[in-house]
Amino acid sequence: MAAPVLAESRSFLFCPAHDARKTARVDDFGADAVVLDLEDAVPPHEKAGARGLARKALAGIVHAHAGVRSNGLDTGLALDDIAAVVSAGLDFVVVPKVTTPEDLATVDRHLGECEERAGLAPGSVALVPLIERVSAVLSVAELVKAAPARVPRLAFGLGDFALEAGIPVAMGEAMLTAKSLIVMASAAAGLARPVDGPYLTLADPDGLAADSARSHALGFGGRVVVHPPQVGPVNASYPLADHQALSRATRLVEEFEASIATGKAAMRFEGEFVDYPGYLAAKRLLARNH
Repeated sequence: MAAPVLAESRSFLFCPAHDARKTARVDDFGADAVVLDLEDAVPPHEKAGARGLARKALAGIVHAHAGVRSNGLDTGLALDDIAAVVSAGLDFVVVPKVTTPEDLATVDRHLGECEERAGLAPGSVALVPLIERVSAVLSVAELVKAAPARVPRLAFGLGDFALEAGIPVAMGEAMLTAKSLIVMASAAAGLARPVDGPYLTLADPDGLAADSARSHALGFGGRVVVHPPQVGPVNASYPLADHQALSRATRLVEEFEASIATGKAAMRFEGEFVDYPGYLAAKRLLARNH
């Protein structure tokens, strides 16, 4: 299944599905995941034709996890988009403007039917819901409770959210609140860290690094990328656990469990106070990197 691996992806590079020149190169930039876009990046008169182009382009993506963003369910195009691209080359779909548990159920059921027709195992195609409506942000905790097993994580559509909320895209109190709600809901539901929206100032590597560092500290595990040169800095800003971190977590777990055996549920570890939350965080890190 794609979902467990997709949960660790840091960079999601979007590419217009109807632009053959761009789709031919999209796998060359080192992104963890590539998303062929059938929604915002495709003019209305080219959307139907872009489906076949996306399906064809999926076969050329061999280094990254291969995904497609459909149009929203409210457009009447989404289910046909998904049916056209479900194939052995597709790892996941991104569905925009997911708002209700019924939206998730509709897509999950449709993906199952498409997988069966394509001869794929049930659950082969992961689903990444894009949370971008104000109502979806406000009800995100209830939404993720209904998330089917094929959902590894959420993604935040900050541009559409900012437009509907009437606020700047740059991090402010309202944007921070929205992002925090998505992070907390994901954690409560046991999903992987969510995917943040893109950094839209393209020629600003320092700003990208600073914004991504804030995003990672807030609890996001990666972000959407719309400009290929941003892939490297984004990957560096959302680091996977390195050997040193894993080694420290191993020592912490061993020492804490030895402490528990002596009747002590708190201890000093390498200069830090550690009780059950720190112990469980270390165990979770080791489990994710097993």
